[in-house]
Amino acid sequence: MENLQSLMNHLEACMRDHVEAQNRMIALLQEQERCVLEERPPGVELATQALTAELRTVPERTQRRDKILARFALAWGVANGSLTLSSVADRYGEGSQRLRELRDELREATAQCMRLNRRVSSLVRLHRRVMLDVIDSLLADEENNPMKETGTLLNAEA
Repeated sequence: MENLQSLMNHLEACMRDHVEAQNRMIALLQEQERCVLEERPPGVELATQALTAELRTVPERTQRRDKILARFALAWGVANGSLTLSSVADRYGEGSQRLRELRDELREATAQCMRLNRRVSSLVRLHRRVMLDVIDSLLADEENNPMKETGTLLNAEA
């Protein structure tokens, strides 16, 4: 039987990693938003690349958490996959306060990340629509409008 305190320490460390990763995502989304608002395409590209790299680390952290939860399930004799952070904290009882705090921090960071992501996405769509409207008004001749043909490139900075 594995030491439950050791498992709790591992789970708390894992959850700290999750919270830190979400906070990094928030910072990157904020940077991406700043770059869009300041019309700095290279900055948007760099922030997007950094976000992509950060997203690639999610499966590893998730797998690590799932393995720890599976070890708790084995120790408590419950079905693998049936435990959540809340249920682990409830079963563990006294001494699970830090896990509860980390769960709440992760929940809040995830919600903030989702709000920021939606805001940046809306901002990018708005910029795209404005640019297309400007291009359409500049190229008012519908029959010769290169934007109506696929595969045509246009320098938007011109």
